[in-house]
Amino acid sequence: MTLSARTRSSEYPPTKADASARVLVVDDEPALRRSLARLLLSRGMQVVTADDGAAAIALLKDQHVDVALIDLMMPHVNGLELLDHIKANHSGVEVILMTAFGDVETAVRAVRAGAYHFLTKPFRSNDEVVLTVAKAAERRRLLDHAAKLERRLEQMEK
Repeated sequence: MTLSARTRSSEYPPTKADASARVLVVDDEPALRRSLARLLLSRGMQVVTADDGAAAIALLKDQHVDVALIDLMMPHVNGLELLDHIKANHSGVEVILMTAFGDVETAVRAVRAGAYHFLTKPFRSNDEVVLTVAKAAERRRLLDHAAKLERRLEQMEK
C-alpha cells in the first residue's frame, strides 16, 4: 500500500493545469495519506487531507477542491457514501476511489455512481496515481471551460 520512494519526475513534469489543481486526499491510513499528499505536492498540485469521510464532508463545507482521491474502506463514512455526498452536494468535484480490496463489481458500482476512476492499492507506480489525478483535474477544467463558453454564447444570443 505504500508508494515507491522514487518518482520519475522526468516522465511527468508538472503542467500549468497540475499547478492549479486542488486535490483532497481522504484515507484513514496516515502513512499512505501523507505519502500521497507529498507525491501530489511534488508535482505542483495543491493538496488538503482528511482522515475519514466525515472529516472530508466537514472540510468540503469550507474548501473547494477539483479532485477527491478517496479510500473506499474507512470508518464512519465509507468511500461510496462520500462519493454519493460529493456528487449530490459538490458536483464540480471529480472523484477517484482507491482500495486494497478491489473487485470488478465494486469498481463498476463506483463508476456508475459517478466516480471518475478506480485505483487498486498497491499502486503500480507513482505515475499511475499522478496521471489519474492530473487527467481528472484536466477533465474538470475542460468541463468548467465548456460551461463558461456556453454561458457566453447564450448571452451573445440574447
